[in-house]
Amino acid sequence: MTFFRNDPSVEEKPGGQGPVSEADLAVERALHARLTAARPGYGWLSEEAPDDPARLGCARVFVLDPIDGTRAFIAGERGFCIALALVERGAAVAGVVHLPARNETYAARRGGGARLNGLPLQTSARTALTGADMLISSAQLRPALWPGGRHRSPVISALLWRIAFALWHRDVSTPLSPCARLGNGMPPPARSSRARPGLK
Repeated sequence: MTFFRNDPSVEEKPGGQGPVSEADLAVERALHARLTAARPGYGWLSEEAPDDPARLGCARVFVLDPIDGTRAFIAGERGFCIALALVERGAAVAGVVHLPARNETYAARRGGGARLNGLPLQTSARTALTGADMLISSAQLRPALWPGGRHRSPVISALLWRIAFALWHRDVSTPLSPCARLGNGMPPPARSSRARPGLK
């Protein structure tokens, strides 16, 4: 958290890929050093580092987004996360979404369930939309789409936090594109039963 709300240096990535801060690069270096030292036979793929084709020959690969929600981080907002997954022979087997500014850590492994700060999470039992909580993207909350309507609009900046939050804190999540319709491919309805921190 050294760089958070401390005016980190920022550059724009080529091709309109968005900003990268010195914090993104520092997280990438720190986790690469620690994880590859602990698991030297594992491959490495990171959003903020050149791809190493050697990973293609590894049975297990770490996949990292050092800071998901870089714009939120730069703006001093707490809605950013560090996202790490372990992929084994092409399939994700474990993942962590850590929100350091909120002291929240989502973790899951294949066959082992999911947890938030160590507490088990489970999907929602709700079967109808009536009375359901729904998480949608900010683009879908534009006033023009809600003539005469009212809604709550919590800000969830990081894509992977949005997915984790939707799966474990809301009954329904819409596709992330404002033009997409509810239907096939929508994340499963979900709610946390034992750990449900509110947005702040």
